[in-house]
Amino acid sequence: MERNGVAIAAMVVGIASLLLGWMVVPGIVGGLAAIYLGVTGGSKSRRLVGRSGSGMARTGLITGVVALLVGVLVLAAVVAAGRAEGTRASPAGTTPEASSTATQAAPPDGYCDPKSIKIDPDC
Repeated sequence: MERNGVAIAAMVVGIASLLLGWMVVPGIVGGLAAIYLGVTGGSKSRRLVGRSGSGMARTGLITGVVALLVGVLVLAAVVAAGRAEGTRASPAGTTPEASSTATQAAPPDGYCDPKSIKIDPDC
């Protein structure tokens, strides 16, 4: 019986990308490679006598799809966290523009002046 090296590679790359799927690049790139190798190895196993490696090709295909999904979900979570971080208020409720003009701010006096709400430390 002839060995199906592509199916073996699909299984190895699929399992490795599944284990590294929490890192965005190895999960996505490895998942895509495992999917390609799984499809290629599956078609090669159909041509071989005894269907050598069809299970390994299928395993590589499935683990590649799962790793790709995990990588995409992690990427989406990182992007969402970055956007949420960008919308947070600056320390003490000031904006970055106001903190650069802090030298012009009035001293804290317990009264919030509505005219200078961006630079008054009491607002």
